[in-house]
Amino acid sequence: PVLVAVLSCAPLVAGEREASNHVLHYMQLGIAIMLLGSIAFQLSLFYLVNHPDKDMKRYSWETISSTISIFVAVLIFKGVDGVVDYYVMEESAIWFKVLMDFVHLLAWICILQLALWISAGAH
Repeated sequence: PVLVAVLSCAPLVAGEREASNHVLHYMQLGIAIMLLGSIAFQLSLFYLVNHPDKDMKRYSWETISSTISIFVAVLIFKGVDGVVDYYVMEESAIWFKVLMDFVHLLAWICILQLALWISAGAH
């Protein structure tokens, strides 16, 4: 009886294996395309920052700098927001969550104003 049960399930297992191989193939293809795309992107960045024209170099570096700044700002915000959510607003009332969201907003606005004040040389 065990042999009959195993043999009757063999086509089902083979079909699942083919389906998983099919999904695995597309996943591997996607990873390969992303790898080649990222290498092509890096090569184009190297080309642009080593361009003979000085304006192209300057604009390339400014664009890269702005992009990195945006990614770092989003990373810092999401990190701080996650810490505030975890430690302050985990199991709080809705009014407290709204209040803390406004406090969080005001804190970021104050940090922005302080950074602008320092960078503008107004101190």
